[in-house]
Amino acid sequence: MPFVRTARQLAAMALGAVALAGCSDTTSSLLPPVVPLEQQVWAPSLGINLASMTKLPSGVYIQDLTVGTGATAAANSTITVFYTLWIANGTQVQTNVGATPFTRALSELIEGWKAGIPGMKVGGKRRLVIPSELGYGVSAQPGIPANSNLVFDVTLSSIL
Repeated sequence: MPFVRTARQLAAMALGAVALAGCSDTTSSLLPPVVPLEQQVWAPSLGINLASMTKLPSGVYIQDLTVGTGATAAANSTITVFYTLWIANGTQVQTNVGATPFTRALSELIEGWKAGIPGMKVGGKRRLVIPSELGYGVSAQPGIPANSNLVFDVTLSSIL
C-alpha cells in the first residue's frame, strides 16, 4: 500500500515541512539588521558626531578634516587616494596609508564614494560615513559583515 504512511514517516515529513517553512526565497532573516546611521552605536574610538557633519541627499555624511587646495573631484573623475576603512564597532578593516595609493574611476566605486568624493580638492582629507545600502549592502566582504555601515577617511592625492 504505497499511500499508507507510518507514524514515523508522518513525523519526519512534518519535521521537514516545519524546517522548510522557516526557509523562504530570501536569506534576509539570516543577515544582521540594517541600522540607520542616526541609530548606529559607534565605537568611541571613531569619534563620530553626525551632528557636526554634512548629510548629503544620498544619506552619506561627510566632514572635511583638511580642505585641499588643488583640483576638484567630479563624478566622472579618476582619482588617486589613500584611505582607511572602519566598521561601526571600531574595527579597522582596510588601509593603504603608507602603502600604494589606490587609483580608480569614481564611477567604478561604491555608491557612498560616488556621493561623498565629488567636491573634494586634491590635498584634502574627508571623512565619509556611509549607510550600508550605499556600501556593500547585504554582500559581506572580508572583515565587513553584511549590512555594515562604513566609515572612511579619504585623502585625495590626485585626479587623473
